[in-house]
Amino acid sequence: MRTALAAALGLALLGGTASAEDTLKLAIGQRGNWDTSVSEIGQRAGIFKKHGIAIELLFTQGGAESQQAVISGDIDVAVSVGIAAVLGAAAKGAPVRVVSAETTGQPDIAKAKDALAKCGKPNGFNTVIAVRNKGKEPKVAEAVQQALSKVGINATIDSSDPSLYYRSIVGSPDNVHKKGYGIMVVGWGADFPTGFGFLDVLVDGDKILPSGNNNYPELNDPAIQDLIKQALASTDPAKAASLWGQINAKVMDTATLVPLVFDKALNYRNPRLTNVYVDQYYGMDDFQALGVSK
Repeated sequence: MRTALAAALGLALLGGTASAEDTLKLAIGQRGNWDTSVSEIGQRAGIFKKHGIAIELLFTQGGAESQQAVISGDIDVAVSVGIAAVLGAAAKGAPVRVVSAETTGQPDIAKAKDALAKCGKPNGFNTVIAVRNKGKEPKVAEAVQQALSKVGINATIDSSDPSLYYRSIVGSPDNVHKKGYGIMVVGWGADFPTGFGFLDVLVDGDKILPSGNNNYPELNDPAIQDLIKQALASTDPAKAASLWGQINAKVMDTATLVPLVFDKALNYRNPRLTNVYVDQYYGMDDFQALGVSK
């Protein structure tokens, strides 16, 4: 019987030593999402090739389609399927098993304390976490608060009205300074899939606004600004994309924007819907194209 693998969240690979002839077929739902991009990035970076593994990628419309490809034997590994779906299939006798998650391991307390000592704060410090009093966000803030307390960082949570949050709470640099916010829990989704569409408003020092500001850390790094100017002036899409990649790397080096939670929602699709099309960039139904059968 063919052994099929399915990853609950992250990428999972077969155990054992890979040979130069090994080819793994991966099913990946909703191309470009944070947790579904690992294998594609690894392929582009040559990581799999370095270890003698050839990767074939199949982009599907979601976890259900990816899992079915594994069950049918057409695919070896499914990425970001969802633990409930995998367990449900296994309970019905499907040849699947969960082999890895994308968020594993334990915090390195010693390394965190060493970093605090190096920045002159060996005993930690006090800060404030800004968050909307809505949905899961207060729980996110509480989790961050508890994690920071283990290394002596005492964080107070300041919850705010969602209707004002992005414009005059975290979107107002004056208010951020007044309240002493050190961490701001925010969400972001690009309007279009380019480096400019995703990064510019978040990291461009020339776009820091007195109200409705999206450059929350007020990042205004000269090296980053120079690269942004080059990217905006470029008429070559490939060159511009390369420059935005360099900008992204430099922003990550500053650690001013840190991913905390990738939120997922289960959407029910009524069987009466017609002309259903899943947008590969947004990973969701294209609402303007939907129809309804009689």
